[in-house]
Amino acid sequence: FHHYIKRAGSEESQYVDLVEELYDCCSLDCVGQQLLKKAQSNVRRARQITLLHEKLSGETIKMKGDIKDISQEDVFTIVRTVKSEGIYDGLGLEKRPGDVIYTYICPGLPFVVHEYRSAGGTLKGYYININTPAEVFFLEKEKLNAYVWYVDLEIDIVRLKNEKARIIDAEILSGYCSRRLVGKDLYNYAIAVANSLRKHLERHADFKINPINLMRNFTLRTL
Repeated sequence: FHHYIKRAGSEESQYVDLVEELYDCCSLDCVGQQLLKKAQSNVRRARQITLLHEKLSGETIKMKGDIKDISQEDVFTIVRTVKSEGIYDGLGLEKRPGDVIYTYICPGLPFVVHEYRSAGGTLKGYYININTPAEVFFLEKEKLNAYVWYVDLEIDIVRLKNEKARIIDAEILSGYCSRRLVGKDLYNYAIAVANSLRKHLERHADFKINPINLMRNFTLRTL
């Protein structure tokens, strides 16, 4: 948790520096857990959050939303309202102004769940992004706005009504691996995460899923 806590804010960064100086007489695992709780409690004060969606190409896409809820398991529910028309990438569904996107993120987990609904609340579909473990933090001067950063590993899962969950864009990740821009271990891990989530969704008969439960159960699963 060292890197994650150092990014959480200047106050937490100072705590980490102090612990590093006293490591001879402290249990670093225990102290690390306490510092992590402290960092996450500070983030809970934020009202908005900016997603820093970094691509393997180096491009970073910024998406800002309102924090609707933070569960006991530290799953962030983020809400964004669509303002333009178009087609949702990956889903292939029509995008309409007024649609609502619920994004679920849990610090440390290697995936992000996007739930798409119409303005009237009708569920359209799910898009699960596979990524490096998400890091949530805030800047000291922007305490009402938190940030979440991760690196998109290209491979994703799509779930539409009356269709089975399916993995998409695996060939893009494979291409990065072939060019040695992504290590074999990371490639295998991303594939394992995607397959694990797909199998879980296939066992779930209902179209509607509970993303918070999905994230809670994933932490108990061994890949």
